[in-house]
Amino acid sequence: MSPPFESELAPRLARALETAVEKSGAPGAQAAVILADGSLWTAGAGLSTQDEPMRPTF
Repeated sequence: MSPPFESELAPRLARALETAVEKSGAPGAQAAVILADGSLWTAGAGLSTQDEPMRPTF
């Protein structure tokens, strides 16, 4: 089990992912970040299909 992810960083990463999806024109994206301490952050932004929200599943 990975340690909890730093709460202050998670919203910044989510905003960055959402901005990247908007600027790229891609319908959606998934991202994962693993820090040196082993903590893991995952997220999805946009759509995976026309009506289905992107989910952070890897």
